[in-house]
Amino acid sequence: MPGALPIPDLKDFCNRYSAGALLGEIYADSTFACIAPGGSTILPTVDSACVALFGESSRRVVLAHDTDALRCVPEDRIDLGAPDFAKYCIALHGSTAVASWVADDNEGWRCSALRSGIFQTIMIDFKRHEADRVCQVAFGVEAFAEATGSGLDGWRCFGSA
Repeated sequence: MPGALPIPDLKDFCNRYSAGALLGEIYADSTFACIAPGGSTILPTVDSACVALFGESSRRVVLAHDTDALRCVPEDRIDLGAPDFAKYCIALHGSTAVASWVADDNEGWRCSALRSGIFQTIMIDFKRHEADRVCQVAFGVEAFAEATGSGLDGWRCFGSA
């Protein structure tokens, strides 16, 4: 799929890159390196891991939605627009479903739907990259989401150019 790429297994990349001699480390500032047992950095950028894993030179790295993983995305992606949480909720939970924003951050979206006569609230699991699926319902299977801020408008949908 040219738009969204899977979350790269950077630790596995380090292992394969070095025939098992290196460990992958992701730092708080979103940088990544392969580390030798003595602590020296071997691989300077995660971009080279993206190229090696996915064979695309036009890739860059962004934080994944759960902020403790990195993902490779097209450098030349296009902004498709805001995710349509209401459309997503209806697609997954039926015509009675509605989207609601219940927390003061970009992960505060929920679906609520009538099930067996009871109105239930269903979490949208951003840690499992459900935001990508929200974008795919509105824009097609190659769409993917990026957190662009916090709050109500903290997500955008992107696709490949």
